[in-house]
Amino acid sequence: MKKTRVLFSGISSNIGGVETFLLEYIRHMNRDVIQFDLLCNTPTPALEEEFVGLGVTIYKVSARSRNPLKSVREIEAFFRTHAGEYDVFWCNKCMLNNLDYLKYAKKYGIPVRVIHSHNSALMDTGIKGRLIQFLHEKGKKKIVSYATHFWACSDYAARWFYAKDVIASEQYCFIPNATDVEKFRFREDVRSVYREKLGLEKQFVVGHVGRFHMQKNHLFMVDIFAALNKKKPESVLMLIGQGELEQQVKEKVAGLGLTDVVRFMGVRKDVPALMQAMDCFLLPSLFEGLPVVAVEAQSSGLPCYLAENGTTRQTQITDRCYFLNLNNAPEVWADAIINGIGTRIDTYEQVCKAGFEINQASIRLQEKLIGMAQKEKTC
Repeated sequence: MKKTRVLFSGISSNIGGVETFLLEYIRHMNRDVIQFDLLCNTPTPALEEEFVGLGVTIYKVSARSRNPLKSVREIEAFFRTHAGEYDVFWCNKCMLNNLDYLKYAKKYGIPVRVIHSHNSALMDTGIKGRLIQFLHEKGKKKIVSYATHFWACSDYAARWFYAKDVIASEQYCFIPNATDVEKFRFREDVRSVYREKLGLEKQFVVGHVGRFHMQKNHLFMVDIFAALNKKKPESVLMLIGQGELEQQVKEKVAGLGLTDVVRFMGVRKDVPALMQAMDCFLLPSLFEGLPVVAVEAQSSGLPCYLAENGTTRQTQITDRCYFLNLNNAPEVWADAIINGIGTRIDTYEQVCKAGFEINQASIRLQEKLIGMAQKEKTC
């Protein structure tokens, strides 16, 4: 049987939700029947070593933001040379401000062209933000001219990218941000080891995983923790990740006198174990598609506190996922966290039943990709 060949895009230089999502799905597919290659516009794609280890060939072109003319030339040259090698182009994006990949994928004949929405709002502000918003709205009208299939990680993400008639069509599909539930499954022995290792045996640990970007709302997160720490002095805030706002957050933490109880952990490869050490998970994002980290945290049996006006209710997989309004005072969030304290539970069955278990989800997506390619060949 000939392999279905899929070219995907959407990997940046930062390890984020999209990068994690793509790696997990590709890692759990049968590479005897489906081959993935990556097209990216960064010289240092996140998780490059892991993708290469899965047999992915990585092609790199110049970023449009650095050299627009060179970028377009290189993108067209790539598709002119390689388009005939692929059955499917799977384009993962957070905004529709640039459709160059899809344009040339269509021009040079890749038959199945998937656009996949991973966010629900604009990630930039100021003049740059207004320009990107304008281009996104134009792209939203044009996307039906270039893509053949329309995917999204949530209802919020779908509305951000597509018109109502597209969402109602047979070409639209919700693709869950599945994760390796077994890897994140609650384990008391791992929890004990890591809490001792980190000196957190007697602390109440509030955790967060995410890039230091305005989307994740770290400054409000620190306010919530400050209110919690006043009521529960043994509490500690564990922040996993890096980003452009990290120094600003550190300064706020210092200004509030919380330096000794806020842990800046950086980028870590042991996030599943660190989640075992946590007591709750905090994600007051201004906007999200459907956050992979919230799926991971729920897979760990953690009570999760999310922003109801920033995150879709589709994120609620377990009965310990709570939504609060961003307009509520930090003290309201702190009280909710205290009221939610309870015995840690194994949520494996709940997450699997909801369709977010990566082994089954990857089989469904693999069959979908192969089916789309075969259908196109028989038309």
